[in-house]
Amino acid sequence: TGLASIGFPGTLGFIGTDTLLHYTIRFENRTNATLAAFRVTVSDTLSTDLDWSTFEFEEIHFNHVTVKPPSGLQIYHNDGVKVATDPNPVEIQSSLNPDTGRVEWRMESVDLVTGGLPEDPFSGFLPPNTNAPIGEGYVKFAIKPRSDAWDSMLLTNTASIVFDYNEAIPTPPVTNIIDNTPPISQVFALDEIVPRTFTVNWTGSDGAGAGVVSYDVYVSRENMPYVLWVAGTTNSHALFHGEPGVGYGFVCVAKDGVGLTESLPYVADTETRTEFWMTQIEPLAGTGDLYLEWESATGMVYQLMSGNDLLSTLQTNDSNIAATPPLNTYTTRVDEVSGFYKIRIEP
Repeated sequence: TGLASIGFPGTLGFIGTDTLLHYTIRFENRTNATLAAFRVTVSDTLSTDLDWSTFEFEEIHFNHVTVKPPSGLQIYHNDGVKVATDPNPVEIQSSLNPDTGRVEWRMESVDLVTGGLPEDPFSGFLPPNTNAPIGEGYVKFAIKPRSDAWDSMLLTNTASIVFDYNEAIPTPPVTNIIDNTPPISQVFALDEIVPRTFTVNWTGSDGAGAGVVSYDVYVSRENMPYVLWVAGTTNSHALFHGEPGVGYGFVCVAKDGVGLTESLPYVADTETRTEFWMTQIEPLAGTGDLYLEWESATGMVYQLMSGNDLLSTLQTNDSNIAATPPLNTYTTRVDEVSGFYKIRIEP
């Protein structure tokens, strides 16, 4: 008697078109078996949705022995494998039929005298699994999906195992789903003016695909090229610490469970500007001058404007005032110190 299974690890079964699938077909001579198995035959008819030309044998294992065929082979033969529990060598024959897609592995004990199957009924390379994993084994192979596989295509694989002359034991099917559509993401809109420290929120979706697993969030300062701000996060928000009076734009790039990454957008998802304040304004006694002080940031240029009331048009007093962070100071001659003053960021 025996057990059989097949598997390929993946995020909920999703794979990309370029994914190299590493299938493992497992078998076991159960603990209640009366004799060791002298022959185990594993077969797997590949789906036509797989690219048979990319097939290669990877590993064969049984009774504590692991055999690794050279890479890239679609036919493999080895007649000198030995196990500790039986004196007879084990012959391995494995091949892929390129016309039918049928893959077969045959592992059988060989009588040292006759060259055929052992005549001793107690001989066999795979004993009952009473001292696990002595009675366990597996075969591994790798293959890619067709290059033209479409989004949401199902790839289902099943295999069968025959112990000696017994009936074939089918494995439960394993199914993978092609995901070749990148995820999408979006930074939520920010107010036009925000405090110097503010929260940026984002979200994303992968439709019917493997799902978003991480985000990269980028920021642009004053329409300069984007720079990475938050890398590979699973969070959906972060606190941003800005400079006073600076304009920022944000975009988000999502990555999904099969490694597909959204393209970096050309246009910001949202833009904002941090507030900045005039921190001091007072006349200098006995001089007729007015002293002004305001928050400033690296690389910014300012314009000083004034007027006698809020209803009149403000006049430009000075422009192209370079920033001297963290504060700019300015002294101007005034005739009327009870007017209104405004610091404006030069475009």
